[in-house]
Amino acid sequence: MRARWAKGLTLFLALLGAAAGRAQERDASPLAFTLLPDLLDPLGFGGPLAGTHGEALIVAGGANFPTPLVDGGAKVWHDRIFVLLPGADTWRNEQVLPRPLAYSACASTPKGVVVVGGSDAEAVYGDAFLMAWDSAEQRVVFEDLPELPTLSAFGSAEALGSVVYTFGGKATKSETDLAGGFWKLDLDRLELGWVALPEHPGPARLKMVTAVQDDPEGEACIYLFSGSQTSTSPEGDPRFEMFTDAYRYSPEAESWTVLADLPVLEDPRDLAGEEAFSAECWPINAACAAPFGKSEILTFSGSTGRYILDERGKVRDPRVRPAFANRVLAYDVLADRWRDAGEMPVGVVTTRAVQWQGQIVVASGEVKPGIRTPRVQALSLVQETLSDEALSANFRTLDYVVLGLYLALMLGVGAYFARRGTSAEDFFLAGRKIPWWAAGLSVFGTQLSAITFMAVPATAYGSD
Repeated sequence: MRARWAKGLTLFLALLGAAAGRAQERDASPLAFTLLPDLLDPLGFGGPLAGTHGEALIVAGGANFPTPLVDGGAKVWHDRIFVLLPGADTWRNEQVLPRPLAYSACASTPKGVVVVGGSDAEAVYGDAFLMAWDSAEQRVVFEDLPELPTLSAFGSAEALGSVVYTFGGKATKSETDLAGGFWKLDLDRLELGWVALPEHPGPARLKMVTAVQDDPEGEACIYLFSGSQTSTSPEGDPRFEMFTDAYRYSPEAESWTVLADLPVLEDPRDLAGEEAFSAECWPINAACAAPFGKSEILTFSGSTGRYILDERGKVRDPRVRPAFANRVLAYDVLADRWRDAGEMPVGVVTTRAVQWQGQIVVASGEVKPGIRTPRVQALSLVQETLSDEALSANFRTLDYVVLGLYLALMLGVGAYFARRGTSAEDFFLAGRKIPWWAAGLSVFGTQLSAITFMAVPATAYGSD
Protein backbone atom coordinates (compact mmCIF):
# COMPACT_ATOMS: atom_id res chain seq x y z
CA MET A 1 0.00 0.00 0.00
CA ARG A 2 2.77 2.40 0.98
CA ALA A 3 4.63 1.65 -2.27
CA ARG A 4 1.46 2.32 -4.29
CA TRP A 5 1.00 5.72 -2.63
CA ALA A 6 4.66 6.56 -3.22
CA LYS A 7 4.34 5.76 -6.93
CA GLY A 8 1.17 7.81 -7.19
CA LEU A 9 2.70 10.82 -5.47
CA THR A 10 5.81 10.55 -7.63
CA LEU A 11 3.66 10.58 -10.77
CA PHE A 12 1.73 13.57 -9.51
CA LEU A 13 4.88 15.56 -8.78
CA ALA A 14 6.27 14.66 -12.21
CA LEU A 15 3.11 15.95 -13.88
CA LEU A 16 3.28 19.09 -11.75
CA GLY A 17 6.86 19.70 -12.84
CA ALA A 18 5.92 19.26 -16.48
CA ALA A 19 3.06 21.73 -16.15
CA ALA A 20 5.31 24.25 -14.41
CA GLY A 21 7.90 23.84 -17.14
CA ARG A 22 5.26 24.57 -19.78
CA ALA A 23 4.13 27.64 -17.88
CA GLN A 24 7.69 28.96 -17.81
CA GLU A 25 7.95 28.22 -21.51
CA ARG A 26 4.85 30.32 -22.16
CA ASP A 27 6.19 33.19 -20.03
CA ALA A 28 9.43 33.30 -22.04
CA SER A 29 7.60 34.69 -25.04
CA PRO A 30 9.58 36.40 -27.81
CA LEU A 31 9.95 40.17 -27.91
CA ALA A 32 7.21 41.85 -29.93
CA PHE A 33 9.13 43.61 -32.72
CA THR A 34 7.52 45.27 -35.72
CA LEU A 35 9.00 47.16 -38.66
CA LEU A 36 8.29 50.84 -39.27
CA PRO A 37 8.64 52.32 -42.78
CA ASP A 38 12.17 51.97 -44.17
CA LEU A 39 14.35 55.05 -44.41
CA LEU A 40 14.29 56.64 -47.85
CA ASP A 41 17.71 55.33 -48.78
CA PRO A 42 18.24 51.78 -50.05
CA LEU A 43 21.58 51.42 -48.26
CA GLY A 44 20.76 52.78 -44.83
CA PHE A 45 23.27 54.49 -42.57
CA GLY A 46 25.80 53.81 -39.86
CA GLY A 47 26.07 56.32 -37.05
CA PRO A 48 22.89 58.31 -37.81
CA LEU A 49 21.73 61.10 -35.54
CA ALA A 50 18.48 59.93 -33.93
CA GLY A 51 15.98 61.18 -31.38
CA THR A 52 12.47 62.37 -30.74
CA HIS A 53 10.87 65.74 -30.11
CA GLY A 54 7.17 66.32 -29.74
CA GLU A 55 5.44 63.80 -31.96
CA ALA A 56 8.31 63.56 -34.43
CA LEU A 57 10.87 60.77 -34.81
CA ILE A 58 13.99 62.36 -36.31
CA VAL A 59 16.84 60.48 -38.04
CA ALA A 60 19.56 62.46 -39.80
CA GLY A 61 23.04 62.20 -41.27
CA GLY A 62 24.98 58.97 -41.01
CA ALA A 63 27.51 57.31 -43.27
CA ASN A 64 27.54 54.42 -45.77
CA PHE A 65 29.39 52.92 -48.72
CA PRO A 66 27.68 53.71 -52.07
CA THR A 67 30.45 51.62 -53.64
CA PRO A 68 30.78 48.44 -51.56
CA LEU A 69 33.65 48.29 -49.10
CA VAL A 70 34.75 44.93 -50.53
CA ASP A 71 35.17 46.63 -53.92
CA GLY A 72 37.39 49.33 -52.45
CA GLY A 73 34.60 51.86 -51.93
CA ALA A 74 35.08 54.86 -49.65
CA LYS A 75 32.80 55.78 -46.77
CA VAL A 76 30.51 58.73 -47.58
CA TRP A 77 28.94 60.99 -44.95
CA HIS A 78 25.40 62.35 -45.44
CA ASP A 79 23.31 65.36 -44.40
CA ARG A 80 19.72 64.30 -45.12
CA ILE A 81 17.05 64.66 -42.41
CA PHE A 82 14.22 62.14 -42.17
CA VAL A 83 11.11 62.76 -40.06
CA LEU A 84 8.38 60.24 -39.27
CA LEU A 85 5.09 61.41 -37.77
CA PRO A 86 2.48 59.21 -36.04
CA GLY A 87 0.31 57.33 -38.50
CA ALA A 88 2.51 58.15 -41.51
CA ASP A 89 3.45 55.34 -43.89
CA THR A 90 6.58 57.05 -45.18
CA TRP A 91 9.32 59.39 -43.97
CA ARG A 92 9.50 63.07 -44.79
CA ASN A 93 12.79 64.14 -46.35
CA GLU A 94 12.69 67.86 -47.03
CA GLN A 95 15.70 69.27 -45.13
CA VAL A 96 19.40 68.74 -44.61
CA LEU A 97 21.84 69.22 -41.75
CA PRO A 98 24.21 72.21 -41.73
CA ARG A 99 26.89 69.75 -42.92
CA PRO A 100 27.29 65.99 -43.43
CA LEU A 101 27.66 64.39 -40.02
CA ALA A 102 27.69 60.97 -38.34
CA TYR A 103 28.73 59.20 -35.14
CA SER A 104 27.55 62.04 -32.89
CA ALA A 105 26.26 61.58 -29.35
CA CYS A 106 22.51 62.27 -29.27
CA ALA A 107 19.96 62.69 -26.47
CA SER A 108 16.26 63.50 -26.64
CA THR A 109 15.08 66.28 -24.30
CA PRO A 110 11.88 68.31 -23.87
CA LYS A 111 13.56 71.08 -25.88
CA GLY A 112 14.66 68.87 -28.78
CA VAL A 113 17.37 66.41 -29.77
CA VAL A 114 20.80 67.45 -28.50
CA VAL A 115 23.61 66.50 -30.90
CA VAL A 116 27.18 66.54 -29.58
CA GLY A 117 30.34 66.15 -31.63
CA GLY A 118 30.55 63.65 -34.46
CA SER A 119 32.66 63.40 -37.58
CA ASP A 120 32.69 63.73 -41.34
CA ALA A 121 35.17 62.51 -43.94
CA GLU A 122 37.77 65.05 -42.88
CA ALA A 123 37.61 65.67 -39.15
CA VAL A 124 36.11 65.05 -35.71
CA TYR A 125 34.08 67.86 -34.15
CA GLY A 126 33.27 69.17 -30.69
CA ASP A 127 30.39 71.52 -31.39
CA ALA A 128 26.85 70.87 -30.20
CA PHE A 129 23.43 71.89 -31.43
CA LEU A 130 19.74 71.29 -30.85
CA MET A 131 17.37 69.80 -33.42
CA ALA A 132 13.76 70.65 -32.56
CA TRP A 133 10.53 69.82 -34.38
CA ASP A 134 8.41 72.90 -35.07
CA SER A 135 4.91 71.43 -35.29
CA ALA A 136 3.40 74.67 -36.56
CA GLU A 137 5.89 75.02 -39.41
CA GLN A 138 6.24 71.25 -39.85
CA ARG A 139 10.01 71.46 -40.01
CA VAL A 140 13.18 70.89 -38.00
CA VAL A 141 14.79 74.00 -36.52
CA PHE A 142 18.33 74.29 -35.18
CA GLU A 143 19.90 76.07 -32.23
CA ASP A 144 23.62 76.25 -31.43
CA LEU A 145 24.75 75.05 -28.01
CA PRO A 146 28.06 75.53 -26.15
CA GLU A 147 30.94 73.54 -27.59
CA LEU A 148 32.17 70.45 -25.80
CA PRO A 149 35.61 70.95 -24.15
CA THR A 150 37.04 68.30 -26.49
CA LEU A 151 36.54 66.92 -29.97
CA SER A 152 34.54 63.71 -29.84
CA ALA A 153 33.06 61.05 -32.13
CA PHE A 154 31.67 57.63 -31.19
CA GLY A 155 30.80 58.96 -27.73
CA SER A 156 27.40 58.76 -26.09
CA ALA A 157 24.84 61.04 -24.46
CA GLU A 158 21.81 60.70 -22.19
CA ALA A 159 19.32 63.22 -20.81
CA LEU A 160 17.65 63.59 -17.44
CA GLY A 161 15.03 66.25 -17.99
CA SER A 162 16.79 69.30 -19.39
CA VAL A 163 20.27 68.16 -18.29
CA VAL A 164 22.35 66.35 -20.90
CA TYR A 165 25.24 64.06 -19.91
CA THR A 166 27.93 63.27 -22.47
CA PHE A 167 30.78 60.76 -22.64
CA GLY A 168 33.74 61.55 -24.88
CA GLY A 169 34.65 59.06 -27.60
CA LYS A 170 37.64 59.54 -29.88
CA ALA A 171 39.29 62.93 -30.42
CA THR A 172 40.67 62.44 -33.94
CA LYS A 173 40.00 60.23 -36.95
CA SER A 174 42.26 57.61 -35.33
CA GLU A 175 40.48 55.22 -32.96
CA THR A 176 43.63 55.00 -30.84
CA ASP A 177 43.27 58.68 -29.81
CA LEU A 178 40.56 58.62 -27.15
CA ALA A 179 38.96 61.82 -25.88
CA GLY A 180 37.73 60.49 -22.54
CA GLY A 181 35.85 62.82 -20.22
CA PHE A 182 32.33 63.07 -18.84
CA TRP A 183 30.31 66.30 -18.77
CA LYS A 184 26.84 67.69 -18.24
CA LEU A 185 25.04 70.63 -19.84
CA ASP A 186 21.93 72.21 -18.31
CA LEU A 187 19.77 73.47 -21.17
CA ASP A 188 18.12 75.92 -18.76
CA ARG A 189 21.50 77.38 -17.75
CA LEU A 190 23.55 77.43 -20.92
CA GLU A 191 25.79 80.15 -19.51
CA LEU A 192 27.45 77.50 -17.31
CA GLY A 193 28.56 75.55 -20.36
CA TRP A 194 29.69 71.94 -20.09
CA VAL A 195 30.56 71.01 -16.50
CA ALA A 196 33.14 68.27 -15.96
CA LEU A 197 32.04 65.30 -13.85
CA PRO A 198 33.88 62.32 -12.33
CA GLU A 199 34.74 59.79 -15.03
CA HIS A 200 33.62 56.20 -14.79
CA PRO A 201 35.97 53.57 -13.33
CA GLY A 202 37.85 51.40 -15.76
CA PRO A 203 39.72 52.28 -18.95
CA ALA A 204 38.81 55.08 -21.34
CA ARG A 205 36.79 53.87 -24.32
CA LEU A 206 34.61 54.70 -27.29
CA LYS A 207 31.41 53.09 -28.62
CA MET A 208 30.14 52.68 -25.06
CA VAL A 209 26.50 51.70 -24.46
CA THR A 210 24.43 53.97 -22.20
CA ALA A 211 20.87 54.28 -20.92
CA VAL A 212 18.84 55.96 -18.18
CA GLN A 213 16.94 53.92 -15.59
CA ASP A 214 16.10 54.15 -11.89
CA ASP A 215 18.44 52.55 -9.39
CA PRO A 216 17.14 50.27 -6.60
CA GLU A 217 16.42 53.36 -4.44
CA GLY A 218 14.37 55.04 -7.17
CA GLU A 219 16.90 57.66 -8.32
CA ALA A 220 17.15 58.17 -12.07
CA CYS A 221 20.72 57.19 -12.93
CA ILE A 222 22.93 56.75 -15.98
CA TYR A 223 24.15 53.25 -16.83
CA LEU A 224 27.23 52.53 -18.93
CA PHE A 225 28.09 49.15 -20.44
CA SER A 226 30.88 47.73 -22.61
CA GLY A 227 32.69 49.84 -25.23
CA SER A 228 36.11 49.29 -26.75
CA GLN A 229 39.66 50.52 -27.02
CA THR A 230 42.00 50.21 -30.00
CA SER A 231 45.78 49.96 -30.00
CA THR A 232 48.46 49.08 -32.53
CA SER A 233 50.80 46.08 -32.47
CA PRO A 234 54.57 46.50 -33.07
CA GLU A 235 53.92 45.28 -36.62
CA GLY A 236 51.36 48.02 -37.16
CA ASP A 237 48.25 45.83 -36.97
CA PRO A 238 45.23 47.00 -34.96
CA ARG A 239 44.41 45.37 -31.66
CA PHE A 240 40.90 45.63 -30.22
CA GLU A 241 39.96 45.32 -26.56
CA MET A 242 36.24 44.81 -26.06
CA PHE A 243 35.06 45.64 -22.55
CA THR A 244 32.40 43.70 -20.66
CA ASP A 245 32.20 45.85 -17.53
CA ALA A 246 29.22 47.89 -16.33
CA TYR A 247 28.75 50.99 -14.17
CA ARG A 248 26.02 53.23 -12.76
CA TYR A 249 26.32 56.99 -12.21
CA SER A 250 24.29 58.77 -9.53
CA PRO A 251 23.67 62.45 -10.42
CA GLU A 252 22.76 63.20 -6.80
CA ALA A 253 25.93 61.73 -5.29
CA GLU A 254 28.07 62.44 -8.39
CA SER A 255 29.64 59.02 -7.94
CA TRP A 256 29.92 55.70 -9.77
CA THR A 257 28.97 52.17 -8.73
CA VAL A 258 30.50 49.05 -10.26
CA LEU A 259 27.86 46.61 -11.53
CA ALA A 260 27.83 42.99 -12.65
CA ASP A 261 29.82 42.24 -15.79
CA LEU A 262 28.04 41.21 -18.95
CA PRO A 263 27.10 37.51 -18.94
CA VAL A 264 28.89 34.51 -20.41
CA LEU A 265 26.82 33.35 -23.40
CA GLU A 266 27.17 30.95 -26.29
CA ASP A 267 27.80 32.54 -29.68
CA PRO A 268 24.71 31.85 -31.81
CA ARG A 269 26.52 32.41 -35.10
CA ASP A 270 27.96 28.86 -35.24
CA LEU A 271 31.38 29.77 -36.60
CA ALA A 272 34.58 27.79 -36.52
CA GLY A 273 36.52 28.79 -33.44
CA GLU A 274 33.66 30.13 -31.33
CA GLU A 275 34.47 27.53 -28.67
CA ALA A 276 37.53 29.65 -27.85
CA PHE A 277 35.14 32.22 -26.35
CA SER A 278 32.88 29.78 -24.49
CA ALA A 279 34.02 30.98 -21.06
CA GLU A 280 34.21 34.69 -21.89
CA CYS A 281 31.70 37.43 -21.15
CA TRP A 282 29.65 38.73 -24.08
CA PRO A 283 30.76 42.23 -25.24
CA ILE A 284 28.17 44.60 -26.74
CA ASN A 285 30.46 47.22 -28.24
CA ALA A 286 28.62 49.90 -30.28
CA ALA A 287 25.20 48.50 -29.30
CA CYS A 288 22.28 50.71 -28.33
CA ALA A 289 20.14 50.51 -25.20
CA ALA A 290 16.90 51.78 -23.69
CA PRO A 291 14.96 51.42 -20.43
CA PHE A 292 12.29 48.72 -20.40
CA GLY A 293 9.63 48.79 -17.73
CA LYS A 294 10.50 50.09 -14.28
CA SER A 295 13.58 48.03 -13.54
CA GLU A 296 15.26 46.75 -16.70
CA ILE A 297 17.49 48.02 -19.49
CA LEU A 298 17.50 46.31 -22.87
CA THR A 299 20.60 46.30 -25.05
CA PHE A 300 20.27 45.63 -28.76
CA SER A 301 22.88 43.71 -30.76
CA GLY A 302 26.49 44.91 -30.46
CA SER A 303 29.91 43.88 -31.69
CA THR A 304 31.80 41.18 -29.82
CA GLY A 305 35.01 41.90 -31.76
CA ARG A 306 35.72 38.18 -31.83
CA TYR A 307 36.07 37.73 -35.57
CA ILE A 308 37.78 40.97 -36.63
CA LEU A 309 41.24 39.39 -36.63
CA ASP A 310 42.32 36.02 -38.01
CA GLU A 311 44.59 33.52 -36.27
CA ARG A 312 47.64 35.49 -37.51
CA GLY A 313 46.40 38.71 -35.93
CA LYS A 314 45.51 40.27 -39.29
CA VAL A 315 42.21 41.97 -40.07
CA ARG A 316 39.88 39.52 -41.80
CA ASP A 317 38.36 40.19 -45.18
CA PRO A 318 34.93 41.81 -44.54
CA ARG A 319 33.32 39.17 -46.75
CA VAL A 320 34.11 36.36 -44.31
CA ARG A 321 33.22 38.23 -41.13
CA PRO A 322 29.80 37.40 -39.70
CA ALA A 323 26.86 39.73 -39.28
CA PHE A 324 26.47 41.34 -35.88
CA ALA A 325 24.47 39.11 -33.55
CA ASN A 326 20.80 40.03 -33.19
CA ARG A 327 20.82 39.20 -29.49
CA VAL A 328 18.86 41.36 -27.02
CA LEU A 329 20.09 41.37 -23.42
CA ALA A 330 18.23 42.61 -20.36
CA TYR A 331 19.90 44.07 -17.28
CA ASP A 332 17.85 43.98 -14.06
CA VAL A 333 18.77 47.02 -11.97
CA LEU A 334 17.21 45.57 -8.81
CA ALA A 335 18.92 42.18 -8.96
CA ASP A 336 22.14 43.44 -10.64
CA ARG A 337 21.82 40.56 -13.07
CA TRP A 338 21.83 39.97 -16.83
CA ARG A 339 19.67 37.66 -18.92
CA ASP A 340 19.30 36.77 -22.57
CA ALA A 341 15.98 38.45 -23.45
CA GLY A 342 15.59 37.21 -27.03
CA GLU A 343 16.31 38.40 -30.55
CA MET A 344 15.63 41.41 -32.73
CA PRO A 345 14.85 41.00 -36.46
CA VAL A 346 18.24 42.35 -37.59
CA GLY A 347 21.36 42.91 -35.50
CA VAL A 348 22.75 46.44 -35.93
CA VAL A 349 25.47 48.58 -34.36
CA THR A 350 26.39 52.30 -34.36
CA THR A 351 22.85 53.57 -34.09
CA ARG A 352 20.56 54.79 -31.33
CA ALA A 353 17.54 53.32 -29.53
CA VAL A 354 14.88 55.95 -28.83
CA GLN A 355 11.42 55.83 -27.27
CA TRP A 356 8.62 56.98 -29.56
CA GLN A 357 4.87 56.38 -29.51
CA GLY A 358 5.04 53.58 -26.95
CA GLN A 359 7.89 51.82 -28.74
CA ILE A 360 11.66 51.48 -28.58
CA VAL A 361 12.80 52.38 -32.10
CA VAL A 362 16.16 51.30 -33.54
CA ALA A 363 16.63 53.14 -36.83
CA SER A 364 19.00 51.86 -39.52
CA GLY A 365 22.55 50.94 -38.43
CA GLU A 366 25.39 48.69 -39.56
CA VAL A 367 24.65 44.96 -40.01
CA LYS A 368 28.12 43.85 -41.21
CA PRO A 369 31.39 45.66 -41.87
CA GLY A 370 30.59 48.17 -44.61
CA ILE A 371 26.93 47.12 -44.93
CA ARG A 372 24.01 49.13 -43.53
CA THR A 373 20.26 48.60 -43.48
CA PRO A 374 17.38 51.02 -44.14
CA ARG A 375 15.14 49.01 -41.81
CA VAL A 376 13.59 50.70 -38.78
CA GLN A 377 12.87 48.18 -36.02
CA ALA A 378 10.40 48.88 -33.22
CA LEU A 379 9.76 47.03 -29.96
CA SER A 380 6.44 47.67 -28.24
CA LEU A 381 6.64 48.98 -24.67
CA VAL A 382 2.98 48.08 -24.03
CA GLN A 383 2.55 44.62 -22.54
CA GLU A 384 -0.50 42.87 -23.92
CA THR A 385 -3.18 41.66 -21.51
CA LEU A 386 -4.39 38.15 -22.31
CA SER A 387 -8.10 37.79 -22.93
CA ASP A 388 -10.17 35.11 -21.18
CA GLU A 389 -10.07 33.10 -24.41
CA ALA A 390 -6.28 33.36 -24.60
CA LEU A 391 -5.90 32.38 -20.97
CA SER A 392 -8.21 29.42 -21.54
CA ALA A 393 -6.18 28.39 -24.59
CA ASN A 394 -2.98 28.48 -22.54
CA PHE A 395 -4.52 26.26 -19.83
CA ARG A 396 -4.27 22.91 -21.58
CA THR A 397 -4.98 19.24 -20.94
CA LEU A 398 -1.93 18.61 -18.77
CA ASP A 399 -2.84 21.59 -16.58
CA TYR A 400 -6.36 20.23 -16.06
CA VAL A 401 -4.97 16.77 -15.25
CA VAL A 402 -2.64 18.16 -12.57
CA LEU A 403 -5.39 20.35 -11.11
CA GLY A 404 -7.80 17.41 -11.05
CA LEU A 405 -5.28 15.09 -9.42
CA TYR A 406 -4.46 17.65 -6.76
CA LEU A 407 -8.17 18.14 -5.98
CA ALA A 408 -8.76 14.37 -5.87
CA LEU A 409 -5.84 13.84 -3.53
CA MET A 410 -7.05 16.60 -1.21
CA LEU A 411 -10.52 15.03 -1.13
CA GLY A 412 -8.91 11.66 -0.51
CA VAL A 413 -7.02 13.03 2.48
CA GLY A 414 -10.29 14.36 3.90
CA ALA A 415 -12.13 11.09 3.38
CA TYR A 416 -9.25 9.06 4.78
CA PHE A 417 -9.23 10.91 8.09
CA ALA A 418 -13.02 11.35 8.28
CA ARG A 419 -13.46 7.59 8.37
CA ARG A 420 -10.89 7.26 11.14
CA GLY A 421 -11.99 10.15 13.32
CA THR A 422 -13.73 9.13 16.54
CA SER A 423 -12.86 12.00 18.87
CA ALA A 424 -12.04 15.70 19.02
CA GLU A 425 -8.34 14.83 19.13
CA ASP A 426 -8.73 12.82 15.92
CA PHE A 427 -10.54 15.74 14.29
CA PHE A 428 -7.95 18.39 15.19
CA LEU A 429 -4.73 16.35 15.40
CA ALA A 430 -5.55 13.17 13.41
CA GLY A 431 -4.61 11.14 16.43
CA ARG A 432 -1.06 12.45 16.03
CA LYS A 433 -0.57 9.78 13.36
CA ILE A 434 -0.45 11.69 10.07
CA PRO A 435 0.92 9.57 7.18
CA TRP A 436 3.96 10.87 5.33
CA TRP A 437 2.06 11.37 2.08
CA ALA A 438 -0.67 13.41 3.76
CA ALA A 439 1.90 15.61 5.48
CA GLY A 440 3.69 16.09 2.16
CA LEU A 441 0.52 17.13 0.35
CA SER A 442 -0.35 19.52 3.16
CA VAL A 443 3.06 21.15 3.05
CA PHE A 444 2.90 21.33 -0.75
CA GLY A 445 -0.54 22.97 -0.66
CA THR A 446 0.55 25.49 1.96
CA GLN A 447 3.66 26.44 0.01
CA LEU A 448 1.77 26.72 -3.27
CA SER A 449 -0.77 29.05 -1.69
CA ALA A 450 1.93 31.13 -0.01
CA ILE A 451 3.98 31.43 -3.19
CA THR A 452 0.89 32.43 -5.16
CA PHE A 453 0.01 35.26 -2.78
CA MET A 454 3.64 36.37 -2.53
CA ALA A 455 3.79 36.57 -6.33
CA VAL A 456 0.75 38.86 -6.65
CA PRO A 457 2.64 42.13 -5.86
CA ALA A 458 5.51 41.16 -8.15
CA THR A 459 3.09 40.31 -10.97
CA ALA A 460 1.26 43.61 -10.52
CA TYR A 461 4.54 45.53 -10.53
CA GLY A 462 5.91 43.71 -13.56
CA SER A 463 2.77 44.16 -15.64
CA ASP A 464 2.11 47.81 -14.79
